[in-house]
Amino acid sequence: MCEATSPSVRIAGLYAIADLPAPEGVDAVAYASALLGDLPGGPGPCALQLRAKSASHEERCQLLRELAPRCREAGVHLIVNDDVDAALTIPGVHGVHVGQEDLGENTAHARLRRVEGIRRAAEETGRALIIGLSTHSLEQVSEAANLPVDYIGFGPIFPTRSKVGADPSVGLATLRRASELSAHPVVAIGGLDERSAAAALQAGAAAIALISALRRSSVAAIKARALALSDLFLATSAQLESS
Repeated sequence: MCEATSPSVRIAGLYAIADLPAPEGVDAVAYASALLGDLPGGPGPCALQLRAKSASHEERCQLLRELAPRCREAGVHLIVNDDVDAALTIPGVHGVHVGQEDLGENTAHARLRRVEGIRRAAEETGRALIIGLSTHSLEQVSEAANLPVDYIGFGPIFPTRSKVGADPSVGLATLRRASELSAHPVVAIGGLDERSAAAALQAGAAAIALISALRRSSVAAIKARALALSDLFLATSAQLESS
């Protein structure tokens, strides 16, 4: 079993995903920044992931440059979806989240080499990069135990409209089993809202990744939503830890 190389990373509560394009009429950077909630000093997410599938590499880099100082001030990990080069080159980006397809050949050795390559590239720049990996089955969760990642995303828990061609939903019972099997913190994702997220935390998820449940028509409404759900998830987690 491989250990993650970023032991100081805490994945808990709300894991906010800024999925671009932003809601109509809302600026992209303002949208992502609103997801930071009221940090520092108030509630907010443990991480902010920029997911900009339709943007070019240069456009993603520019967005990350604008978001990095805001995340630094808030004390929130800034993670970019898929774009390893952006994670390695843009100051203030703390990590990258990759999918199963991003690891290349479907052999355990090749996949290990790919993740280790990302680690080495980060070390060469003097950085300890957070690496997250999407998983969609118990088999993939078991395989991830042998990879030096910091957390895994697992899902979709329920059907979702946020991802084209999403894998079949797995449900809460499978999430519970995944949480028991995983060597890494589990971030539940897919079709979750405030009520189902509480059930996902009870099933063993360390954090809840949200996209649609955080999208609103104004910056103020997005921030209020992020604040409310961050508070709720942290309170639920605290209750579970004390019980």
